[in-house]
This record gives sequence, C-alpha cells and structure tokens, in this order.
Amino acid sequence: MKKPLIIIGIVLLVIGTFLIIRNYNLKQAIEEEEEEIETEEMVTSEVEEAVDDTVEVKADSINAKPKVTLKLVVNDLTSASAPVVVHVYKSNKHFLKPKGRVKVYKFTPNSTTLNATLEGLKFGEYAIVIYQDMNSNGIMDRNVFGLPTEGYALSNNFRPKTGAPNYDDCKFKFSESLDLVSVNLID
Repeated sequence: MKKPLIIIGIVLLVIGTFLIIRNYNLKQAIEEEEEEIETEEMVTSEVEEAVDDTVEVKADSINAKPKVTLKLVVNDLTSASAPVVVHVYKSNKHFLKPKGRVKVYKFTPNSTTLNATLEGLKFGEYAIVIYQDMNSNGIMDRNVFGLPTEGYALSNNFRPKTGAPNYDDCKFKFSESLDLVSVNLID
C-alpha cells in the first residue's frame, strides 16, 4: 500500500520540477526576446539622439556645454577579454527589467580591471547593474533558481543576501562632485 503512494509522490515531484524548469525557461526566453527588442529600439534611439546632438552642437557651438561623463571602474573581472555589459536604471519602476533601462553600454576589457566612461547621462539619481558576458550571448546567464552564473556587480557595491536587489539598495547620485563609480565583480 505504501509503495504505490511513494511512487505517485515521486512522479508528482518529478512532474512539478519539470513544470517549474519549463516555466523558468519560457520566462527567460520571453525576457531575452524583450531585451533584443529593447536593445534594437535603444540603438535606433541613440543614433537619432546622436544626430540631434551633432546638429545642436554645430548650430550652437559658441555656447556648447561641456560633456558630462560618469567614470566607471570594475575590479576583479573573471576574464581579461570577455565583454562587460552595463545597464543603467533611473527609477525603481521596472528595475532589473529590459524596459527599465535608460542606457546600455558594452565594453571589452584588456585586463581584469575595466576603466570606462559612461557618456550621455545627465546629473541625477541612477542604479547600475554590470555583468561579464563570459559566453558572449548577450544576457546574464542564470541557474534554475534564477541566480547569476556569470560575474556581476551592482552600484554601491551592494551584495544581495537573499533575493534580488532593489533600486534603493543600488541607487547613487551622479553629480559634479560624484562622477566615479567603482565596484567589485561578484563571482
């Protein structure tokens, strides 16, 4: 009598695990597709902005404002050559979601420390999420529990204890006096 119940329990456990993994893979595929669409829209938008900025500078070159750049230092990279992707967010709404990104940057390091400049940002409050794309697939890879399997970093060097980080943990104020963000990659 106990054997059939144990077998049924094991079968239900296996089916439940399969459904959870399938649901996770579907969610990941949808997020990847949204990310690709968002990246294409951002590239188009950035090209249009670059054209607008060029025209504006030429038309008003006498009163041109100095370029504002945020310096970024990423230490402890896993690889001296794998791309480093930087996502910039400006609000808690849609934090860690593709549609919440205000800018995306991609850099190729030449050592285990990346020194980069983020251009096109205005002074204000931001949160930054960085990952090193070890397999160059364009996404932060995760395990079945949703935890990153590639090195990552968050502004303020925030290290989540349990669960995903939130915007308030990572936000910082970019200004003339605070124009450098330095983080250590979590491997």
